[in-house]
Amino acid sequence: MDSRMKTLIARNARKAAKAACKARHIANPVGVQLKSPLSERYTVILPDASEPGYFRLQYFDASGFSGHSTFNTSEQALHEATVEGFTEDAPGALERLSTTETWRLGVEAQGYRDLYNAGKMSFEAMLKAINALYESSQSAA
Repeated sequence: MDSRMKTLIARNARKAAKAACKARHIANPVGVQLKSPLSERYTVILPDASEPGYFRLQYFDASGFSGHSTFNTSEQALHEATVEGFTEDAPGALERLSTTETWRLGVEAQGYRDLYNAGKMSFEAMLKAINALYESSQSAA
């Protein structure tokens, strides 16, 4: 099979996965957790707490939250999730990952990055704090 045929087959498989995901969840996408088949990244569709009346795709992985995007409707959020490749159902992923030590460390490290980004901590102090966090975790294990 030549590379053009493989590309066409892969493109059609992605389209089918997006359509199937939308069909499964379009009636009520709020709370749906999806995984990318290409990585260990996830997203969940939620009402946006900082912008009432809007919805968000909240991205996360084993180390915690990694950003979000805001949409006018939950259906738009679902559409964007599938466009970004989040097509595999992942019920309970957020609940499962958020109880791990890896998540705890990632969230605590993010707190130090937030302090640095807010100008409340130097870059060097941030790195030192994050290194100490992970070193203390290693020595406790």
